[in-house]
Amino acid sequence: MIRQPPANAKTAPESASGAGSVASAPPENSASASKPTVSACLNKFASKRLLALLLAVSVFGHAAGIAAYMSKGKSTPPKPAPSEPELGLYCFVPEAGDGAPVLGATFRVHAALIDEVAPLARRSLAEKEFRVRQGIEELLRRAHPGDFRDPALTDLKRQMKDQVNEVLGMRAVSDIIITDLGIDRPARTASHPADVTGTPPHAPGESPSG
Repeated sequence: MIRQPPANAKTAPESASGAGSVASAPPENSASASKPTVSACLNKFASKRLLALLLAVSVFGHAAGIAAYMSKGKSTPPKPAPSEPELGLYCFVPEAGDGAPVLGATFRVHAALIDEVAPLARRSLAEKEFRVRQGIEELLRRAHPGDFRDPALTDLKRQMKDQVNEVLGMRAVSDIIITDLGIDRPARTASHPADVTGTPPHAPGESPSG
């Protein structure tokens, strides 16, 4: 007796082949997923350009900083304050009179400061500049032409030192230095030698015996 299979039953080979065809079919978008998109390429290119720009800016900034540091290191240091500040240009004019050994003199005066009080003395000289100058000018008005006979002007410089220290109110000046000294002396007139024999001069063409 032969049995018929049910009407809705599928044969094994058909179901097996159907299952096999479904399992072996590749996904539709697998090929498109493996290719980079245009936007991704642009983003990658822009990132590289931005990185290069940042690197260039960083290098330029470091170079500029090093150059500024080197130029600052090579800058000329400020000049130190002079240890012998100038007190001014002065002129000596004696009173009118015959036989004066000096007709006038011009010179510059500098003060040699004591090291221990030099900073304080500079400030005091700046504050009392006009009083110091007035004191030296009054001293020169009392001076005599004979004060300039000494080439070193020793006595005149001592008087100036004492005058400046008195104005400053402290012993700050150890010495006075005079530069650019110019002395105007009277011209020497030629004199005839004295006649030793006492014979009066004779006229031209006249014999000494007369």
